[in-house]
Amino acid sequence: MTILAVQIFEELAKATWERIQFGEELGCRQGEETITDINILELKRARLCEVLIPEIYKATESKTGIDWEWWIGSDQRGWWRYAVQAKKVNSDQKYSKLRHIIGKLHPKKFQIDILESYAQGNNCIPLYCLYNFIDDNNLQKYWHCNFNYDKFQFGCTVVPVDVIRKAFKLGEKKTFQFVHSHESVLPWRCLVICPLILSARHGELHPLANGIYANFNSYDTLPSFLRQEAREGNRIELSNDFYNRQIEIYPKRILVIDVDNEA
Repeated sequence: MTILAVQIFEELAKATWERIQFGEELGCRQGEETITDINILELKRARLCEVLIPEIYKATESKTGIDWEWWIGSDQRGWWRYAVQAKKVNSDQKYSKLRHIIGKLHPKKFQIDILESYAQGNNCIPLYCLYNFIDDNNLQKYWHCNFNYDKFQFGCTVVPVDVIRKAFKLGEKKTFQFVHSHESVLPWRCLVICPLILSARHGELHPLANGIYANFNSYDTLPSFLRQEAREGNRIELSNDFYNRQIEIYPKRILVIDVDNEA
């Protein structure tokens, strides 16, 4: 396992935690889109991943609904593909935008429905990436990782979409505490360090693919259109073999992280 990947993910989680904390204290708050952009830039600066920008040619095709798509793994281990939507906790410890509606689509759709449609149509595991700061030093009860407790790793957590579905319901709690009480919620570093995730292959249950998402399969090798030798620069044309044109939903960016490559 590459030590670099784990270190960078841990550092970004702590930086996100502090960025939200100090933003509240100083009145210079950053939204989830800004935090996502900063984290992507830092991953790129660390030479940890490839950041690819899809070329969308048809005016009717929508980029809306998916913040990013992650391909994480290696040709030795296999690759998992994740469709990811980011959300930031508010100062009241709630995720107020879980019921966000995409107004540009007709008919209008909830963002979570778009994420699920994309994931089911493209063999991705749908996740929410939550950005957090909680003014509480007693968060151990929400720690579900087998590695040592570190509250700063709550800065970036990954959540299966079925957990968000429960919080999504009208009248249900949308708090940090409610979401993180579920044992499938993990620090995002687990995507690049957890042996249960990295070793899961065809026919095996992925820890973050709960319920109806348990049947998604890993990819034996990274698709050729994502490989550096098959493209020029960071812009790519999406392959019809991997993207369902009928649903007309595409990621804003694609991140490729080879966990066996010490860049």
